[in-house]
Amino acid sequence: TQVWYVWFYTNWLQILFFFTMGILLISTCCMFQALFLRRSTVIVRRGPVALHNGPPAPPPYTPHPQAPQQTRAARYAEKGREILAKVTFYKPGQPEKARLGDA
Repeated sequence: TQVWYVWFYTNWLQILFFFTMGILLISTCCMFQALFLRRSTVIVRRGPVALHNGPPAPPPYTPHPQAPQQTRAARYAEKGREILAKVTFYKPGQPEKARLGDA
């Protein structure tokens, strides 16, 4: 039994490699079988039947797209943009006279 432990300790990496290769080979075979060797059966959907057989009709044409209704959040965002447009940022190194002269 002593020899077996020594052999396993020195070859554990090769054992792990062969175990991994075996799992890879088995999963490849299963994937190949699932993709290429399945029976050719047609899956029939059972659900609501469409009244027409053609493709769905496109949406109706409107020459002038209607503006979406503004939500409360959109109105607040627009008001915030208007307020920020009035704000002027100055660099900290600018003299005080330039700031007062602009106001």
